Amino acid sequence: MKIEENYQLKDELSFKIPTISKFYVSIENINDLKEICEFSKKSNIKMCILGGGANTIFNNSYFDGIVVSTKLLNKVDVTDNLICAESGVAIKTLNEIALSSSLSGLEFSGGLPGSVGGAVVMNAKAYNKDFASVVESVEVFDLFNFNLIILQQNGLNFSYKDSIFQYKSNYFILSVKFHLKYGNIEDIEKEYQKNISDREIKGQFDYPSAGCIFKNIYNIGISTGKIIDEVGLKGKSIGGASVFEKHANFIINKNSATSNDVISLIKFIEDEVYSAKAIKLEREIRII
Repeated sequence: MKIEENYQLKDELSFKIPTISKFYVSIENINDLKEICEFSKKSNIKMCILGGGANTIFNNSYFDGIVVSTKLLNKVDVTDNLICAESGVAIKTLNEIALSSSLSGLEFSGGLPGSVGGAVVMNAKAYNKDFASVVESVEVFDLFNFNLIILQQNGLNFSYKDSIFQYKSNYFILSVKFHLKYGNIEDIEKEYQKNISDREIKGQFDYPSAGCIFKNIYNIGISTGKIIDEVGLKGKSIGGASVFEKHANFIINKNSATSNDVISLIKFIEDEVYSAKAIKLEREIRII
């Protein structure tokens, strides 16, 4: 395990914003994780877990701590209709393995960025289906007492874009077991590609972004993107960050945006929506 100093995170963040981390390490196993936890405590330095970087933005261009990347936690095992994937496995890779095994259930996540760990933490949702519907159990490492824990589905407190992991900062996801169903490989691929194509048509891959910035508020009856659109914020820019013209719940890095540009635009949207409609938006993105 190699700890790197003054590491450039730009290519590991979906916003593609230049951000330097004081320290950076990619872990491959529990021993690495224990070692880096001890380093963090001994050095009295804060630690940030980074998966696929799809839902994360740092609050300035320098993080005075250690970023722990899960990208080398990338092992996958398939047993019958169960897939066990380590937390750093990309959602795209997970789908490809499911497809090659004729296993159905993950097609809804076609085109989603990020990693298994992040998707489970956020209970990522698309096309009326979420990860809660396919997760059987999660192997967790407790960063406080170094215990290994297996959490079954009913102990994960899944709800709309939410899970137990958003309230247990000491819970590090090592691996996730997915319970899928056998299906016809052509049908699985057709549904998977349909979802990717839909995202392409909607322009979701046109610019660097973190996807939806805010959660939907279902008791209102319309999407958050529609609410932001009604307030007239499509195309609103601060610096290089803009509200996407094709999807108002997206903020895009249109012209060399900084973290401050994006965060300022998030706060502006929140204030404008509250002022116009008395609606308090709930962030989906994680600001470090």
